[in-house]
Amino acid sequence: MNELAAVNFDSRLKGLWSRYKEAKKLKRTDFTACGYFHPIFPLIPKEDQEKQIELHLKNYEDTFGGRPNGLWPPELAFSMKIVPTLEKMGIKWVIVDEPHVMNGNKDKKRHELLYHPHYVEYEGYRIVVIPRDRGISNA
Repeated sequence: MNELAAVNFDSRLKGLWSRYKEAKKLKRTDFTACGYFHPIFPLIPKEDQEKQIELHLKNYEDTFGGRPNGLWPPELAFSMKIVPTLEKMGIKWVIVDEPHVMNGNKDKKRHELLYHPHYVEYEGYRIVVIPRDRGISNA
């Protein structure tokens, strides 16, 4: 979007980043990290996961300053195996799709699982997962 805004690709982009930057500065919003080329993280090697996140974080820093605390994985493709990479890169939380918390917890009620964050650990690394309600999101 930076490149498109720089060449006046679409008049709707004019001033978009400055409005976003102002909203972030006023703490009205926050943005998440992602993968630079929209990768499906569980399907790519660990080294590529790190590179994808690092490229995105560099772009984020250049655009907004600082680094985000959270990650929205492309296609909400999440695997516990990415937890060490995320924590090492300074990511504190990640959005996950509903099945990631529902499928392994059949004994708990829906509202107990979906509407609050959860800590997850993998190989000694710990982050927070925040499940989205698939039905509400898709509606």
